Amino acid sequence: MKKKLIVHLEGGLGNQLFQYAFSYAISKLLNSQLYIDNRTGFFLDFKFGLKFELPISKINYASILDNVIFILFRIFVKFFKIKNHTIIGNILFYHDKNTNSEIDLKKFKRKNIRKIYLLGFFQNPKLFKKYKSELKKLILLNIPDNNKYKKYKKKINLKNSICVGIRFWEETGQYNNNFGGVTSMEFYKKAASKLKVHKPNFFIFSKVNKVKLKSLNLPGKIFYVPIFKDKNETLNNLWLMSSFKYFIISNSTFYWWAAFLSDSKKIIISNKFKNKKTIPKNWSAIN
Repeated sequence: MKKKLIVHLEGGLGNQLFQYAFSYAISKLLNSQLYIDNRTGFFLDFKFGLKFELPISKINYASILDNVIFILFRIFVKFFKIKNHTIIGNILFYHDKNTNSEIDLKKFKRKNIRKIYLLGFFQNPKLFKKYKSELKKLILLNIPDNNKYKKYKKKINLKNSICVGIRFWEETGQYNNNFGGVTSMEFYKKAASKLKVHKPNFFIFSKVNKVKLKSLNLPGKIFYVPIFKDKNETLNNLWLMSSFKYFIISNSTFYWWAAFLSDSKKIIISNKFKNKKTIPKNWSAIN
């Protein structure tokens, strides 16, 4: 009998992709059946009101019983600060909420373990980077589904164009430090100086009003990518951003995934990620 692996999803699309990619890699490693808890992380999200956005077409969903178990698991992790793994009988509960320690794969491989519950953000590409091509096909299947994005891409000369992802965490208010804090505008100027691109064009992806970006000082032409407000806007933007070869991105998991899924030549990223293992060694992280 195959092991059963159940992963809890929460947060925005970037977080959900990390959670899925990590569990996908573990399921490959263990040859286990993967199930997704797409409920408890969202109907309990009273702070931000985020929703399930994972774009994978073929998904096994967790049972109601598994949903209840995850609610209890979350309570224990939040209030009792339990260690990152607990074994009860033949069930392994594993989380990365209160730790930056390396994932202990030996716990997953134990023969007596038949069921595994995964809770956390798992923002370390170490385990899943070798599945990049598979993940890209799964994530961007049938995307873009709006011709406006295809038409806009045709306007971009990818040889000298730079994708700039700016996030101010404005929707998090007082909680933005929980995500590493806001990347300063000085970062983008500093990052641009490190990219050796002839006559660069900077394409700005941001939900921030242009007025708030008036202090953006970049050595080239600046284009603000329009917000098309279509049904799959988030995924279509992920596809468009992943088309670029050069990136300057803030500490956003969504922008991280756009860069990761690309065939990039150079990625400069803010080092404000709380988990420093999130940033691949071949990317340039600066203040």
